[in-house]
Amino acid sequence: MLAAGPRRGHYEYGPVPAVVARKVRRLARLCRAHGVALPAAALHFARAHPAVRAVLVGFDRPRQVAQVLDWWAARPPAALWAALRLAGLVDPAAPVPEEAR
Repeated sequence: MLAAGPRRGHYEYGPVPAVVARKVRRLARLCRAHGVALPAAALHFARAHPAVRAVLVGFDRPRQVAQVLDWWAARPPAALWAALRLAGLVDPAAPVPEEAR
């Protein structure tokens, strides 16, 4: 859902609940305000936890490979993670990328 958005994505194999869709829209707005695509932020957030050794991304079209490589190369600014925490969208105890470097 973080790659497709709440209109096109799925949540637990079903329609996206309104409360989840609102949260995804808030996440996307904050990411845009910091010049980062939501899927790029999601990739970097997933790899920030010390227990994560790999992040696997699925593709259904060849052009998506280049898109994911661009997201992977993007480095979300530390200010994004601070804003997400301040907005209550990321738990204060969750590891974020600038802390993992």
